[in-house]
Amino acid sequence: MAVSPKQLLEAAQELAQGNREVDFRNAASRAYYAAYHRCRPIAQRNGLRTSQRGVHSDVIDALRASTKPALKHLAQMLARGRGLRAKADYNIDEEFKSTEAQTSTRQAQKVFAVADEVDSVPRR
Repeated sequence: MAVSPKQLLEAAQELAQGNREVDFRNAASRAYYAAYHRCRPIAQRNGLRTSQRGVHSDVIDALRASTKPALKHLAQMLARGRGLRAKADYNIDEEFKSTEAQTSTRQAQKVFAVADEVDSVPRR
């Protein structure tokens, strides 16, 4: 069975309500991946190119290279979310707080809102 970006976001929101640091870290990770998977099709429609840097950088770069302000805004928010996700996943010796999990899920919600607006605009 497949999972949708929206389901990933819902899982992140549930994890962010937890009371363990591992929940907070997993919330940030799931929130980022929800946002990433929500943005990837938009990046594909707007010139996504693969490089040696990695698919996450490629998606952010494709959005950032757009002349459309909304896509640049998506790139900026996705990059911020990626930073929090990296902290949650890689810096396990540093404390990761519930506020960071909440920030991650709110950021992902904003990504979804902007992405929904982008998708509602008729394509030429």
